[in-house]
Amino acid sequence: MKVDQYPLPTVQDLFATLPNGKKFTKLDLTQAYHQLSMEEDSKPYVTISTHIGLFRYNRMPYGIASGPAIFQKNMEEILSGIEGVQVFIDDIRLTGDSDEQHLERLDKVLEALENNGVKLNKDKCSFMQEAINYLGHTIDAGGLHPQEDKVKAMQNVSRPENVKELRSFL
Repeated sequence: MKVDQYPLPTVQDLFATLPNGKKFTKLDLTQAYHQLSMEEDSKPYVTISTHIGLFRYNRMPYGIASGPAIFQKNMEEILSGIEGVQVFIDDIRLTGDSDEQHLERLDKVLEALENNGVKLNKDKCSFMQEAINYLGHTIDAGGLHPQEDKVKAMQNVSRPENVKELRSFL
């Protein structure tokens, strides 16, 4: 069995190519991996034994080594050619220079997702916001900032007193 070696973008890669925008939309997919059908020849590798017999996945399960790479590649293919859009596995972020451009791009993204049978988790989506939280950072018209709660959490961590506590912290 060969593990898919498609590279996941790093957070630094995503933010280095961050386009300017005034408003931001963040989309989250519903049970992301389960939206991808398994190829017939891959199904034997994701068969599990249960108390009632064998169970073979028809959709990609969570936990397989190639899962993130396969899903990232699939999403990049679905959204290729749409400017102002970034995807990290099941998190999609988009923006535009104007409200009109933003809505145009959003329409293209939603159409591409619909055409490929990809479903969104509407409770986790944010549309046309002044700022959004994305991958541990806040993005707004002024740029990229660390999320306040993440900074406070680091400030409130007690100082390690010994090697064991230091290892635990790291």
